[in-house]
Amino acid sequence: MKKVLALTLLSLSFASSYAFAGAGVAGTAMATGAVSNPAVSIYGGNSQQNAQDAKSPLIKLSSKVSATINYDETGKAVGTSSAYAIGTKHVDGSKIFGTAWNSTTIFFKQNASGTALTNANFGSANDNTNFGVAGWTAY
Repeated sequence: MKKVLALTLLSLSFASSYAFAGAGVAGTAMATGAVSNPAVSIYGGNSQQNAQDAKSPLIKLSSKVSATINYDETGKAVGTSSAYAIGTKHVDGSKIFGTAWNSTTIFFKQNASGTALTNANFGSANDNTNFGVAGWTAY
């Protein structure tokens, strides 16, 4: 599971423009800094409409796994973003995993088991500077 998640996050890091949908309710946009519900599917596309219309998810989260995304909102009016950082955490796990649009590295950070993913414990930057603060390690 960890390898699949890492490969999924890595493949997202090569995209230059994505819109994200599916914070837990089909067809709804995932706001920057929001944390998804566990066990949801997250869709994406080159526009908000395409993300909402997508037939296949970018990510299908396991039960007890949540995701968060910080993205550049300058293209929000047209439903696109050119910068993002994305992270995931299993509530019973002890690590947060993340990557960004301008990085080919998967990063991790220790986080107490039993704690939920929040924007506070992930960070708020929408690029790889999110992982330049203390506690993050390249995987």
